Amino acid sequence: MENSNNPLLKSTMTSGAILGIALIVYNVILYVFNANLNPGLASISYIFIIIGIVYGTKNYRDEFNNGYISYARALGVGTLVAVFAGVLNSLYQYIYVTYIDLEYFDNLVDLMVQSYQEMGMDDDQIEKLIEASNYTRTPLFFTFSAIFGSAIIGFIISLITSFFLKKENDSFEDAMENVE
Repeated sequence: MENSNNPLLKSTMTSGAILGIALIVYNVILYVFNANLNPGLASISYIFIIIGIVYGTKNYRDEFNNGYISYARALGVGTLVAVFAGVLNSLYQYIYVTYIDLEYFDNLVDLMVQSYQEMGMDDDQIEKLIEASNYTRTPLFFTFSAIFGSAIIGFIISLITSFFLKKENDSFEDAMENVE
């Protein structure tokens, strides 16, 4: 039987788990202080994601890839870290909206209505928008869209971070110069 250890999978799952746990802890803190619907505080989670992707990519590069990583590999590693973190965080979110905060979607609708009113929309327009978004306010849709969103956000962030974290292995060229 062959050994199925995959350093890429092991590294990205570990880094993704660390990032996912950090996001869950942050969400719990927001919930405890009743600030979970505050968009400004929720956007701070992007800082966690950036740090997690950078950590995960550097960890893979230095621990499993001899200090080298191409741009494409760094992009893949960062995206995988975000996906694994997104799966873990989405499981928490599913439990949260299904069992902990049963009024989450009602509070979200209230926030949407308030926001639409501030934009100057009339009641008929607001009602149509709320009705159109009914299918998105289910725990299962919420969970799958969070995983998909994590992949997209992770990919976009990794497009940028990979540029700074890439470190090409040019040892062949150095070796060839020493031969001459």
